[in-house]
Amino acid sequence: WDTLWPRMIVTDAALTVCVAEIRRVLADDPRNPRFVATVPRRGYRFVAPLKSAPSFHLPMVAAHEELPMVGRAVELEALDRALKDALAGQRRAVFVMGEPGIGKTTLVETYKSRLIKDDGTLVIEAQCSEHFGPSEPYLPLLDGLGQACRGARGKRMLDSLALHAPHWLSQIPVLSANDRASSHGRGEMPATPERMLRELTDAIEMLAADHLVVLCLEDLHWCDQATLDWLSFVTRRRSRVRLLLLMTLRDFAPLEADALLRNRLPDLLLNA
Repeated sequence: WDTLWPRMIVTDAALTVCVAEIRRVLADDPRNPRFVATVPRRGYRFVAPLKSAPSFHLPMVAAHEELPMVGRAVELEALDRALKDALAGQRRAVFVMGEPGIGKTTLVETYKSRLIKDDGTLVIEAQCSEHFGPSEPYLPLLDGLGQACRGARGKRMLDSLALHAPHWLSQIPVLSANDRASSHGRGEMPATPERMLRELTDAIEMLAADHLVVLCLEDLHWCDQATLDWLSFVTRRRSRVRLLLLMTLRDFAPLEADALLRNRLPDLLLNA
């Protein structure tokens, strides 16, 4: 587990899904396996002769030869279409949905690694986490903005927050006292929910006016109400900016905590 999924919490079903995907690509019948056999109560075993195994040409997506992915051509093409629209000034939101362990994060990470190669692209990485009780409003966004401010293109992010989102800047603990102090004079007005929505939107849209901004939000099914409000707000706007939102979430909601997302997702999909 530490090798395949380092620093991640996964269930036993993740391995089952991965093996099923391998079998599908190799056309391997689990009842009469040629490559991967199930060993009851132990796991899986590679059973094909290493010296005489036939060679296979695994499918790749032509536009992604530097980052091949098996069986994801349709998804990568959909991401390419959304990226093309975003680069043309049409903000786009993409929801990568699926059961746990199906490879949602891998797909987004693979695509994101291509975008980071562009010197002008700013990538903001945010992670929603499961909470057993009330969570801090905007927690994944605040954490993602803090990481972006520390990154290679952090000065652009920092300058935009200082100019347009002083209340957000003052709540990012990773920044130095001087950074937070620079926003103090502009952040004296009350930090109402409406002001918080508008400030971050203005800051992101300023950045996305000339360069592509990509916000990757993992595990949207654990998102807090305030972050969902901001997502709804920013996707409703119609000004032309180069903004791409990539969000992963489960396609089913077994937990009561997911009721909030189930109620809001149709609204987000409509706006996107």
